[in-house]
Amino acid sequence: MKGTGAKTMVLFTIEDMVAATSATLLQRGSREIAGVSTDTRTIRPGDLFVALKGPNFDGTAFVKNAFESGAGGAVVPKGFVPGDIGPDFTLAAVDDTLKALQDLAGFHRQRVNPYLAGITGSNGKTTTKDMLASIFSLKGPVLKTQGNFNNEIGLPLTLLKLQPDDERAVVEMGMSAEGEIRLLSKLARPDVAVITNIGAAHLLGLGSIHNVARAKAEILEGLKEDGVAVLNADDDLLMKATEGFSGRRITFGIGETGDVRGSDIILDHRGRPTFILHYRDEAVTVKLALTGRHNVYNGLAAAAAALAAGFTTTEIRQGLESVEGAAMRMEVRETAGRRIIVDCYNANPGSMKAAIDTLATLHGRKWAVLGDMLELGDTAAELHRETGRRAAAVGLRGLVLMGDHAGSTADGAKAGGMDERFIFVCERHEEAADILLEHSSEGETILVKGSRGAKMERIVEALEARCSEV
Repeated sequence: MKGTGAKTMVLFTIEDMVAATSATLLQRGSREIAGVSTDTRTIRPGDLFVALKGPNFDGTAFVKNAFESGAGGAVVPKGFVPGDIGPDFTLAAVDDTLKALQDLAGFHRQRVNPYLAGITGSNGKTTTKDMLASIFSLKGPVLKTQGNFNNEIGLPLTLLKLQPDDERAVVEMGMSAEGEIRLLSKLARPDVAVITNIGAAHLLGLGSIHNVARAKAEILEGLKEDGVAVLNADDDLLMKATEGFSGRRITFGIGETGDVRGSDIILDHRGRPTFILHYRDEAVTVKLALTGRHNVYNGLAAAAAALAAGFTTTEIRQGLESVEGAAMRMEVRETAGRRIIVDCYNANPGSMKAAIDTLATLHGRKWAVLGDMLELGDTAAELHRETGRRAAAVGLRGLVLMGDHAGSTADGAKAGGMDERFIFVCERHEEAADILLEHSSEGETILVKGSRGAKMERIVEALEARCSEV
């Protein structure tokens, strides 16, 4: 499998580029165009530099850097003055450089034309992507989204990494506002579109969870005519939001209504699930290497998408069982004699509940170290209180809390009956590490989780540093 960092072999002729973007040539160079880049720090010889402009940067200031680094040319806004740039460098002017990047990506996606799966949802889309890519890779090269390349810039850059031998691709689609998923889906033109679930995420921009559901359902608008929607049958909001979709659908869940179902879920001592996957008259046992009952849902979503693509249940089991956890996503480490579950990539109320519930299934005393969940708007305080109540309800030993909403989480835990002696609010990551070393014991399990901006992994790093000093 390849990602956005793979060496590109994309070849755009100047005619391709002009046709795709409706650009006006300011000068026609002689250098070959071998790829596309938006960052001169990582640009490679032959790349076409697209000079994007944002609130804190202006790519036109780096066109000369691109030229000096061996780029084949640049896409610039109309009105750009070339300055001291050699004649062998192509310059193409457009009204909107971001749209030009997206147009190039759409042109290239149609030219290579792999079987493409698009994945969105409030939780689980990255793990589902990795699972589906693992299954797809059993039959040949697969391109998949790397890191957070899932937005209006990242998705086009991912599509532009497609190679002629990529028979399949799996891309994530993220969003924070209405209309963003629609744009991405119409660029990617998925053969199968997966919506993992609907949760209280991005409420700051979208206002309500019902708006979140409608925004996620936009992925269906870009489906090919014969495309398949893969939907979570256990998510009432999702099923309501997609009831107007008239195309083919495959549903999944652990209830009785899903086309692809999971049953007999058992968690081992590290919280890794084994379950039976059912489809029509077939049933296979799947043992995941990932921690958390919620990963059964991710596995079922990937399985449903793979079935839509013609894979067998035996192949699906093989692909699912070969997936290993990604860094900072329910990653289990051993530090200071304690089991640490590092889940610091992101957080919203749904993923927070899933992580706390997974922690509760493990043996021994448990602690949670929680940072803020971001972008929740006016509901933030109550949603943090609910997290605290959940931590108390499942019987956690204690909480170590950081962030602007730490007090709300603490209030919820106290209201839920947690012993106040084991609820700590702190400001620094190092302070949190010291509290854990003082109040937790060897053999206990500690969940560390928060939104990406909270940088909760620094607590784990501080713990590891404290241990290395002993």
